[in-house]
Parts: sequence; structure tokens; C-alpha cells
Amino acid sequence: MPELYQQTQPKMVQLWESPDAARAERIPVSVPTYRDWVARTRSFSHAVAYATNASVAPTPSCAYPPNVIGQSPSTAAINLTKAGFLNYIQYGDLTNGGKNKIQAQNPDATQCIPLTTLINMHYRPN
Repeated sequence: MPELYQQTQPKMVQLWESPDAARAERIPVSVPTYRDWVARTRSFSHAVAYATNASVAPTPSCAYPPNVIGQSPSTAAINLTKAGFLNYIQYGDLTNGGKNKIQAQNPDATQCIPLTTLINMHYRPN
């Protein structure tokens, strides 16, 4: 396998995180943390996640998004991101109802969907 270590080959590394500044304890990065890193930086644009043993929790095939109806667009975005849903669009296209509050969410909180599903939210801007 010497060709695996050549510069032209992709590199395999294990990502760790540490709960303390001294970095005394190393913890394998969880899949939700990894997804958050990928969403927020270009450093992981060519990285992929994989699990090497059964002790790593598998990514669920579907999850229920939080109900963001009645929340401000910024609060809704925070709550969706915390729940692992990073693919959403907010439309300030409504002309009636409460201002700056999400009034429609599709898919809604009653549907079990993959974390990669696009969630559309509609609200009336201020």
C-alpha cells in the first residue's frame, strides 16, 4: 500500500475534538458536529464521514424537524441547525398575519424526513 501515502493520493485522517483547552482528552467527532463543521467552513469541503465500529451512533434515516411556527426567522434558523437540519430557505413573502413570525413550514414537524431535506418557511416581514 505505499501508493496510499503519495502526495497525489487522498489522505485519511481521524478528526478529534477536545472539551478542554489543554486538549488532554480527545473525543472522536460526532456526525452532527462534523456536519456543522462542513456547513460552516471550507476546510472540510472534500472530507467525508464514516464510522468504524458499532459504538458510533448511525445517522438516522429520518428525523422530525422542530416546529418553528410562531418563531422569528432567526430563532427558527438556530433551532433547525441545532436539530441537524442545515438545508432550509426562509421566504418573507406573506402579506398578512403576525409580523416577523414563521407562519408556514414545509415539511412540518409531523413528518419524519432525512436531515438533508430542504425545509421551506414563510413569514411576513416587518
